[in-house]
Amino acid sequence: MANIIKELKGKAGHLTTLVETEGEYFYVDSGYTWDHGYETMAFESTPQGEVTSWRDVVCRLYGSYEEMASGHYEVIKDLELLMSEDED
Repeated sequence: MANIIKELKGKAGHLTTLVETEGEYFYVDSGYTWDHGYETMAFESTPQGEVTSWRDVVCRLYGSYEEMASGHYEVIKDLELLMSEDED
């Protein structure tokens, strides 16, 4: 199960969450970027929320802030599924 460790203070308008699943930690950030619009990205991190690799584990794009906000928590739920697929 993906566990939210804590909500982190990100940039204004961004949702940023530290998540643990299967003993691995992820920094999940959602916000508006000039090149992609609304997006959610997840990166491997330390238990303290420091990104260890900027290679994204997940990247999803959205058409609105509302879609991005709900998509942020869908990505968190999906991290567990993604991690179990990597083990196969």
